[in-house]
Amino acid sequence: MEPTNLQKAIAIANKASQEDQDGNYEEALKSYHHAVKYYLHILKCEPQGKEGNQKIRDKCKQYLDRAEELQDYLINKEKDEQQWTQDIALGVSGCNEQEAIAIANKASQEDQDGNYEEAVKSYQHAVKYFLHILKCKPQGKEGNQKIIDKCKQYLDRAEELQKKKKHLDNKEGPPKRLVYGYGKKYAPHTHCKYETLQKAIDLASKASQEDKAENYEEALRLYQHAVQYFLHVVKYEAQGDKAKQSIRAKCAEYLDRAETLKEYLKKKEKAPAKPVKESQSSDNRHYGCCIII
Repeated sequence: MEPTNLQKAIAIANKASQEDQDGNYEEALKSYHHAVKYYLHILKCEPQGKEGNQKIRDKCKQYLDRAEELQDYLINKEKDEQQWTQDIALGVSGCNEQEAIAIANKASQEDQDGNYEEAVKSYQHAVKYFLHILKCKPQGKEGNQKIIDKCKQYLDRAEELQKKKKHLDNKEGPPKRLVYGYGKKYAPHTHCKYETLQKAIDLASKASQEDKAENYEEALRLYQHAVQYFLHVVKYEAQGDKAKQSIRAKCAEYLDRAETLKEYLKKKEKAPAKPVKESQSSDNRHYGCCIII
């Protein structure tokens, strides 16, 4: 039996929503527009009654608003990528070793601060500088090998950070207010600060629960994930020094615990002893989360 136009419209809208959730924003944009066309046709040729028509109008407005948001995001993303390409082309026109080192140091600092997207760009930028130096200003056999090793190190780290970001986008749902390129354009679905902070707190609490349950691999992942959220809040959303200091203290605590778990998991096969739980330590602390805003 041939589906009705209403069923087709619903199916297309569901597809748009799924593509949106999967981060396929261009395909989602097309599907939102397609769904709206179906719904408008239904309003014109197959009216659903007063209440039904109003529901369709509300859905159309929702889809059009989301489509406009996605379109703005895609336009800004394209502009940022073009700007980045131009800056790369200008930046590597010379063979300035000090500039390459400075960019690599900037990448490392962004990485330590949890600004992974900016770190990836800087790592890639530094590699382009170093490769250009190899081409136009060779450093001798030993010097060239050092540069090649550094480039491999930076590219490996950039790939690792990209995978981490993709994992967050697909699995846990990151704070959507991510810096995207030079103009600091924000990805779709900007969340208010309390939603992002609450997500960080929830992850930290879940990490603590997994830790107590001795699910150490999951606890490690959740501690690291929570820290990423908290660092995002510190950089873009926390108000006041007191709030930032409170969050940084918690981040340090979670990172210390994560490092302990990481070391334990590495040695697990050789030495199966369990790591000391925080609740067993002398001050009886636990890894709960209380952030002062």
